[in-house]
Amino acid sequence: MNANPKNVNNNKVIINEEWTEQMNVGRAKEILESADMINVTYQGTPVIIQHVDEKTKMARIYSRKNPEHEQDVPVLNLIEE
Repeated sequence: MNANPKNVNNNKVIINEEWTEQMNVGRAKEILESADMINVTYQGTPVIIQHVDEKTKMARIYSRKNPEHEQDVPVLNLIEE
């Protein structure tokens, strides 16, 4: 999957000719608190959201394949699959 958006418009991104919603802080928190496994990617890589900071609009994430590699990223850069 190409993680680089082709076009951005009103919190929606076209990736491979499909509209995908950019994540917002509220939805990121819902996913974090959900008992269900919800697919989220960061730059095309499946990730787990560990923490969401509402003030900075940043999320602490880690890759499903490499859980030791944690990073802080803007919530808007997360994509719900």
